[in-house]
Amino acid sequence: MPLRVAIDDAVERAVRAFLAADTTRERGGFLVGRLAARTGDATEVRAFIACPDAPSTAVSLTFRAEEWQLVHAHGPVACGAAGIVGWVHSHPSMPVEMSGRDLFIQRHFFSDERQVAWIRDPVDGGEALWHWTDDGIARAERVAAEGAGP
Repeated sequence: MPLRVAIDDAVERAVRAFLAADTTRERGGFLVGRLAARTGDATEVRAFIACPDAPSTAVSLTFRAEEWQLVHAHGPVACGAAGIVGWVHSHPSMPVEMSGRDLFIQRHFFSDERQVAWIRDPVDGGEALWHWTDDGIARAERVAAEGAGP
């Protein structure tokens, strides 16, 4: 069963605006909220912490110690959420598939099967949500964000 993910409307708007602000390179940040408590529940994305200074190129994004410090300084408690539920980044004018580098980040920093990688193409509008399963990486299912707001 794919992970269900509910993204707050305000988070959706903030992510879209941040990623669209520079389509010459990948941009990203962290997603905070509440992980699904059990199978069938939705992971709730309640806040977005942008990482505007994360090093990136047209095809890669790196989270350094500075970005991790940012998320811990302004993260879940400040956003009224329970924890880091994933990350988001852009693939400008590229497929919204997980690259080798994306898989590395997901595997080593977001390995809980309830944590999500959200990839958006701010140029063409494509998007995909990904998560780990027993069989490897798989698409997650986006659901309505009822009650997922702050």
